[in-house]
Amino acid sequence: MKKITFLAAFLSLYCFSFGQSYYYLPGTGTSQDYYEGLATSFTTILTADRADPNSEINEVMSAVQTIPFTFNFFGTDFTQYKLSDNGYITFDVAATTSNSTNTSLPSDSAPANAIMAFWDDLEFEQYQTYLFAAVSTTQGTAPNRTHVIKWFQANHTGRAAELSELIHFGIVLHEQGGFEIVHERQYTNTGAYTETATIGINNGDGTEGITVEGPSAAFPNLDGSSANFKVYSFFPGLQSAKDVGIVSVDMVKETLIGSVPTVTTIRNYGSETVTSIDLSYTVDGGAAVTDNFTTSIAPGAAKTFTHTTAWNPSAAGNYNIAVSFSNPNKGADENPDNDNLQTFAVDVFSSAPARIPLYEVFTSSTCGPCTPGNANFHGIIDGARDAECTYIKYQQNFPGTGDPYASSQSVNRRGYYAVNSIPRMEIDGGWDGNASSFSIGLHNDAVASFCLVELSASFDKWGQSVVTTVNVDAIKDLSNVSIYAAVIETENVENVKSNGETEFINVFKRFMTSETGDLINVTSGTPTSKSYQVDFKGDYKLASNGSSSSWININSNHDVEDFENLKVLVWVQDNATKKVLQSVYAQEINLGVKDVSSTLNAGVSPNPTTGLANVSLDLLRNSNVNVTLTNSMGQVVNTYTFDNVNAGNNSLNLNLSDYAEGVYFFNIVTNEGSTTKKVILSK
Repeated sequence: MKKITFLAAFLSLYCFSFGQSYYYLPGTGTSQDYYEGLATSFTTILTADRADPNSEINEVMSAVQTIPFTFNFFGTDFTQYKLSDNGYITFDVAATTSNSTNTSLPSDSAPANAIMAFWDDLEFEQYQTYLFAAVSTTQGTAPNRTHVIKWFQANHTGRAAELSELIHFGIVLHEQGGFEIVHERQYTNTGAYTETATIGINNGDGTEGITVEGPSAAFPNLDGSSANFKVYSFFPGLQSAKDVGIVSVDMVKETLIGSVPTVTTIRNYGSETVTSIDLSYTVDGGAAVTDNFTTSIAPGAAKTFTHTTAWNPSAAGNYNIAVSFSNPNKGADENPDNDNLQTFAVDVFSSAPARIPLYEVFTSSTCGPCTPGNANFHGIIDGARDAECTYIKYQQNFPGTGDPYASSQSVNRRGYYAVNSIPRMEIDGGWDGNASSFSIGLHNDAVASFCLVELSASFDKWGQSVVTTVNVDAIKDLSNVSIYAAVIETENVENVKSNGETEFINVFKRFMTSETGDLINVTSGTPTSKSYQVDFKGDYKLASNGSSSSWININSNHDVEDFENLKVLVWVQDNATKKVLQSVYAQEINLGVKDVSSTLNAGVSPNPTTGLANVSLDLLRNSNVNVTLTNSMGQVVNTYTFDNVNAGNNSLNLNLSDYAEGVYFFNIVTNEGSTTKKVILSK
């Protein structure tokens, strides 16, 4: 059973054919398959020319699209479909005409073998840097894959205010059968869409179908928040009287010793109102802990229950939890296929690191709504809460000509999260919303979330170079995670544009890792150490605007206003879920040791080194040479003594292979003077 939270009351209509019947349940909430799938990646099906403001897609049927599994619709198996700009898909791939005249369903004049997500006279316009398109993606593994289809920023053909009234909606096809129609967002600020659409399904000859709404359906006034999506779930077969299933179990998967609540959400798929149900959980196959709940769950609705007896693990370890239900309305569940009984593991620890959440804000000096968004953010964070978190601002290349500090890396980071509007904010790679919606409660929740990762970092800068050393450990083994290190500038004032802001804080400048991070696997108790360096080339240059054609060439110029205001932000992120596991600002090294040489001519090569370092010395006379190796914390790691080194050019070979990656310093002392040389060990 898909993890979909629904709040709306039940509405059940049936559609019968020789091979298959359907019923549907409407609701409000999140279709995880739709939301998470498109946040990862997508394939474009239809789009207007993004380089041409006058381009449009109108009355167009797409090329044949492939479903990567067999999908049964009205008793017939299909593996292909076509998409219409008018808000529907058809499994009749011989169709060539995009039908814009919507009707009630079933109808022999309507598209055959079709799912109407929002069938109306629609089109895709094009404007500036925004994407106007129909897209698709597939996620999951067989036999539980989903194929997700989305109309992204469609508008009604010929509407005078069409660019301000764009709509987002889609369809989710399930390999196990059934599908959802998802209405996500519309940009109208004055009220619901007033168009005359049809939502429903139609079989091959128009003799069987369901009209959910229409032919005068209005698009709901939705803000794009996943909690407010309007979702119509279609199920094959006949609706049972007693039919419930577990939607989700809210139990932490990592926790400290102590009370652990179990919160279970149940949905009623049957035609009877559920008035009683038993919920149980077991730990490591032990005795069931059962609660008997008297309740009222209308058909199609969902309800969340907190078990009255919490689990209280008394020792650290790994535990297997099973959650189940029984006796809906004091009888047997009549459809076990969607019971969705839950089994999972919980790791219990005796202690854990403190969590430092990461806030990533996408903004621009040309974005009017970004001004109150940033004001709200800083109104919450500035002061004592600033020490409880880290944050970074990615300047963007829109709206209009965009921010002069936009770059390929800042724009690509927006693409990593599939962000398509600003102001936008990510909390630890999870919560995704307008920065104006950020709250003290969200901050407190982020700080309180459980943490697995111990993270520390230091950095140093000299001239126009920045180097950082990162140390990562964890209280459990971790795989497929990446280190990210980014240089940020604490204050910028030169990129002022049109939105009224005059100061920009913690502005992203450059990734020190690759923009996709540095992949690592963490073995608990064995710290991983990494070092990264970035060199800002040439002189300062302010781009005229944020368009890609104006971006500075980082091989010849930089966009740092004051190198004294640079610092390094480091985080560890799960590559599968995009969840940020921990973050930290690197501590600046203040050893007072720089590459300064008054009378002594010395150098180190190669630098960075993988282990072997050559110290070159040019001596005027024979001399004893002492070399002290210190780490980035100023601790002496080793000392080397060379007696009676000859005058002239000399090479002293030193082996650093036994030491961890990081920044080190050679303090070289001779009879002629001394110097300190920085060396980076990177294996």
